[in-house]
Amino acid sequence: MRSPSFNPFLFLLVALLMATLSACVESATKHVEAGDDYLARGNIDAAIAEYSRASELDPTLEIQSRINKAYGKKLDLLVEASDYSSAIEQGLKLLASSPTDVMKEKVADAYIARAWFYKSKRLNPYTLKDLTSAVEMAPGYYRAYYERGRFYNNQWQHSIALIDLNKAIVLNPGYAASYNERAFSYYMNQKYEKALSEASKAIDLDGADASFYYTRSLILTSMQKYDESVVDLEKTIKLTLDQGLAEKAAGDLKALHDRKSK
Repeated sequence: MRSPSFNPFLFLLVALLMATLSACVESATKHVEAGDDYLARGNIDAAIAEYSRASELDPTLEIQSRINKAYGKKLDLLVEASDYSSAIEQGLKLLASSPTDVMKEKVADAYIARAWFYKSKRLNPYTLKDLTSAVEMAPGYYRAYYERGRFYNNQWQHSIALIDLNKAIVLNPGYAASYNERAFSYYMNQKYEKALSEASKAIDLDGADASFYYTRSLILTSMQKYDESVVDLEKTIKLTLDQGLAEKAAGDLKALHDRKSK
């Protein structure tokens, strides 16, 4: 049996191919490192360009998570600049090629931010539309339900608000603000025992938020537990950095002291 003859040309071709692949991998790695450096310095567009080039050179690289992270930061910056519509538009384009849960939540956040901008302009139908778009975009995202529940409370639709707030708490039982908002819903529906339980739960989860103590003070006052309400109002004033909230708490505190002095 004859042994296969050595083909120097085939050997050189394989060697050349291996060297080319090795060079591509090394070059791709350098582009990834450059992208990481750009991202750390806040140059997001340059980072995306470097990551994309790395992916072209070596399609086997796990680079999509880096690209998504960079685009996520870009959306955050657009929202911070109040360019909500651009953030939504760019996020939707990215979702067409990479429909990740993280990116869906980023787009939902942009809808939420634009919704409250509309609310500040008293454009309530547009507010509700964007908040609903946030829920539809990321149905597993607790914040989407919390924000819409907060809006319904603002519109005196407290029973509807409870539906969204219940969902928000199921999705994230550790988010204190949802309990505080649900406490307000119960309070406005005159279900004071439930309201008190919810407000206390919010404080247990986050005892540094002054607004939670103020909510509980309203409930305690309605239950005629004035001494306890005074304690919460004093705590509100001590903790808050919001001048408006401090003034409301001070006014309520004065009213309680006047009541006791009569």
